[in-house]
Amino acid sequence: MSAVGMPPHMLALFAARPPLEHLKPVQKRKMPPISGAAEFVEKFTDNDEPPARPPFETPKQRQARRKKEKAAQHAEELKQLIEEYDPNGDDSAAGDPFRTLFVSRISYGADSKTIRKEFEKFGPIKKVRMVKDLDGKFRGYCFIEFESERDMKNAYKHADGTKIDGRRVCVDVERGRTVEGWLPRRLG
Repeated sequence: MSAVGMPPHMLALFAARPPLEHLKPVQKRKMPPISGAAEFVEKFTDNDEPPARPPFETPKQRQARRKKEKAAQHAEELKQLIEEYDPNGDDSAAGDPFRTLFVSRISYGADSKTIRKEFEKFGPIKKVRMVKDLDGKFRGYCFIEFESERDMKNAYKHADGTKIDGRRVCVDVERGRTVEGWLPRRLG
C-alpha cells in the first residue's frame, strides 16, 4: 500500500520514529564472594532435636474435640446434680407419696382451680401443687394429693388423656419418693 493520495495529517501518523539513543552498557558491580555451607555444618551437629511442631487441627477435628469436651463437661455436671438429688429432702414435696398423682402436659393457662375441678370427680383432694420455675412461671405439670390412696389409683387409671383447657394431660404416680433409684428426666 502506498502513501500516495493520503492527506498530510494522515501521513504524519505513519511517519517513522527517531532512532533510539545509544547508551553505554552498565558497569558490572563487584559482588561479595559466595562461600559454601561447610562452615555452618558444625552448628547443626549438636544432636538437639528441633522443637516439636504443634499438631495442626482441621475445622472438623476442632468441632469434634469441642463437642467431646462439652459432652464430658455436661456428664460431669449431670453426675454432680444426680449426687445432690434428694426427693425426700424437698420441703415442697410434703404429704404421702402413695396418695400423690403426677399430672403433666397441662396447658400453661390452667390454674389450680381448673385442675381441682377436673380431678375432684375421682375423690376428695387434699392439696394441688402447681410447679413453677424461679421466675414464677408455670412449668406445665403439677402434683395432686388425694385424701385416700384408692381415689388416687382410680384417677391414675381413668384420667390419663383427659382434656384440660384444650390439651390432653398425662397422668402418673409420684415416682420420686416411691421408686428407689428413680431419676427425673432432666437428670437422665
